[in-house]
Amino acid sequence: MSNYIAMNVENTYILIIEDDKKYIKKMKNLLSLLGEVIIDEGYSETDFYNYFSPGKYNLIILDLRLKSDYEGMKLLEFAMNEDPEAPIIIITGYASVETAIQSLKLGAKDYLEKRYFVEDEKKFTQEFLKKVNKIIIEDKAKKLLETKEKELSPIKPIIGENINIKQLMNFAEIFAEKRTSPVFVVGEFGTEKELFAEYIYKKSKAKGKFMKKIIPHKKSTIYKELIGDGNNQGLIEAARGGVLYIENIFNLDTKSKRYLLDYMNTGLLSKNSTGKKLKVNTQLILSTLPLSPQELDDNEIDRKLYYRVKTTPVVIPALREREDDIPLIAQYFLNALKKEGKTSVEEFSDDVIKYFRAYSWPGNVYELKYVVESSAIRAAINKSKKIKLEHISFEPNSVSSQNGESKVINLDKVLSETFLKYLQLALEKSGGAKLRAYEYLGFNRKQRGTINTRVKKTFNNYPDLKNKYQEVYKLFSHKGKYL
Repeated sequence: MSNYIAMNVENTYILIIEDDKKYIKKMKNLLSLLGEVIIDEGYSETDFYNYFSPGKYNLIILDLRLKSDYEGMKLLEFAMNEDPEAPIIIITGYASVETAIQSLKLGAKDYLEKRYFVEDEKKFTQEFLKKVNKIIIEDKAKKLLETKEKELSPIKPIIGENINIKQLMNFAEIFAEKRTSPVFVVGEFGTEKELFAEYIYKKSKAKGKFMKKIIPHKKSTIYKELIGDGNNQGLIEAARGGVLYIENIFNLDTKSKRYLLDYMNTGLLSKNSTGKKLKVNTQLILSTLPLSPQELDDNEIDRKLYYRVKTTPVVIPALREREDDIPLIAQYFLNALKKEGKTSVEEFSDDVIKYFRAYSWPGNVYELKYVVESSAIRAAINKSKKIKLEHISFEPNSVSSQNGESKVINLDKVLSETFLKYLQLALEKSGGAKLRAYEYLGFNRKQRGTINTRVKKTFNNYPDLKNKYQEVYKLFSHKGKYL
């Protein structure tokens, strides 16, 4: 018996679904050679659904044919949708090349014929236990790694005490528990819609991956990337059992929207010209900037998509709508910089906090983060432990007027100039040494091209900044050519 024992099987859970009770008994006797394993047994589809839940078992042995049909294939597909890494072995007395290929393609770890158990029990026992050992070890190692990763990568916080934010957190946990699909997230640029999607994923018991796709431009054609092509998985299939987050959903072209809408309505993917459809259980979280039906392209598919997803809207408030959270978020970003060793600055002056509260924050949390970072560098250069008004990196005339009206702001220019100020401060601190300045900014030598491209784009888009940041322009250009 000891020849078969290759691992510590303590807390090993196995499920057997087989309509032949005599065969279950043989299988249990066989598995007992591993040691003290805990075995649940069932004889029907109903039993499987009652026992199964993602991550519960280290091994599932599933008969291909229960009663009269290939019910096992349907159960396999269901299990892989719920848990793409489910450790399942298919056993059958009705083997065929077609069912073997199909079951392995769906995700089964192995496919075994019952007749080998009868024809050569000793050989079957040795081979079977070797395979079972391997599958159980791999499953336990995977679950251990997932546990460690969760410990090392805690859920990123959605910061705020505002009542609307607290309600959103409650909604997120409900969505995570119910795994409702799709979820529709609406918010301005910089309101961290992706962070909300990640929060839902981390709070859920989803076994699949978290995947994301940002649609940057209008009429983006990505239907093949979404659905897949031939044997290649698309994003929806790659995220099965998990979450696919798509940002700027209405930037998709009509064909991509049509494919996505079809999947949302049926849960099926049509991947090739044969018309064969694949059932895939992926939760979709879709986001957009605030819009109304009148702002959509004037076509039927846009309106169908809009009215399909707007039934589960989650509206993330702009930062100016939760003014009381601004000091808390700003301090959080400053504490994070200090923890990472990027600054020794500890706090903000009262004037800065008032200034932050008065500003309209068109870039929302995203903009606040970069303002805090650049201001902290300026304060550190001046050997100040406190961020003061003179350290702030955006102009006072961009702050809301006393009557509450905000001036029109070119957000891209604000963020681009913030980067130039950030770069200029780093260059001042490094004495003009670019590589050292890159390190202050958190870049490495290999990312020189990234900075060069960003500087070039900024000066090309906003030539008036060349005079304002002459030293940066001189350092990064030579006779009009960027270095």
